[in-house]
Amino acid sequence: MDFLGMGWLEIAIVLLVALIVLGPEKLPHYARNIGKYIRQFRKITTGVTKEISKAMDMDEEDEADDGIKKELRAISKSLEEDAAELRKSLTEEASAIEKTVSESTREAKESLTKSSEEIARGISEDVSLTKKEVSAGLSEAKKNLGVEEASPEAVVEYRPPVEATAGESEA
Repeated sequence: MDFLGMGWLEIAIVLLVALIVLGPEKLPHYARNIGKYIRQFRKITTGVTKEISKAMDMDEEDEADDGIKKELRAISKSLEEDAAELRKSLTEEASAIEKTVSESTREAKESLTKSSEEIARGISEDVSLTKKEVSAGLSEAKKNLGVEEASPEAVVEYRPPVEATAGESEA
């Protein structure tokens, strides 16, 4: 057994010298103090050893944390790049859709305008033709009936025949 780097023989010599120097009365008291100091020394060295071990473990954990942080940064950067690419793609698609809708709306508006103009022109022509036919038919009917032509200022009002109500027809 080695104690502070000393073997049994060296320890026995130190104890013999201490007995001679201190005397048998004071030796137990000094032995207790030396034991107390040795326990305190061991406690301190154990604490220091634990602290050193913790520091080494923390260094390893820090290195592991650094590795994880680097991986997280790389993942975050990759996600940001993907999000930017997706945002760009969506913006391009939205622009293309907006352009298509705009062009389709313009084309539909032009088509509807042309169609409405054609319909209005057709209705106008039909009204003119019908007006001429009615006027001709009216003139012919007046000739056949021998009725003189009404002046343009005269207003002819159409009144539908009055039908008898149920109470009047019984009376």
